[in-house]
Amino acid sequence: ILAGTGEDSGIDFGDSGGSQRGRIIYAHNGDNFIFHNAAAETMRISGDGYITKPLQPAFFGNITSAVNNQTGDNTRYSYIPNELADRNGDFSTSTFTAPVAGLYLATVSHNLAGITSMESGQGRITTSNREHYWNFNPNNLANAAGSIGFSQSQIVDMDASDTLTFDIRLTGGSIVADIEDTTTMGVFLLG
Repeated sequence: ILAGTGEDSGIDFGDSGGSQRGRIIYAHNGDNFIFHNAAAETMRISGDGYITKPLQPAFFGNITSAVNNQTGDNTRYSYIPNELADRNGDFSTSTFTAPVAGLYLATVSHNLAGITSMESGQGRITTSNREHYWNFNPNNLANAAGSIGFSQSQIVDMDASDTLTFDIRLTGGSIVADIEDTTTMGVFLLG
């Protein structure tokens, strides 16, 4: 299929719902292969070999302002992040909902301040069918100013409509901490 240097070559797949329900396009200006499913671009391969998937489920968010005096003895505080990116619209309030079954990478950077004395803590990534947690001793990890930061990542197996949340739990001692605005979290479908 030939076209001019600034034009596109392609194959269209149609049905009664439209003449371009599926498409494979070669965009000569930029040397990109572009794939459409259900009349929307679903994948692009650049001339340099980069593959992008604009509808690939992916979420990234942060805590926009510090949340002071959170937790309590054995109380779990669920993060309610600000959405910085939500490619497929799968995140709402504090919950990511898997649109399809697959393996997902979930990651969170917990950042706490105001720690004076606590016996234990857990950073948690919780899915519909499993809790993934990291146990830590806030007193041993906090710096002289009473701050602690740690990252937690987990590959999780999720079915369609399974949910995922991020939270923190502290127990013993003063059991109060501030959730810092540098706390971030994300989820990405691996396949």
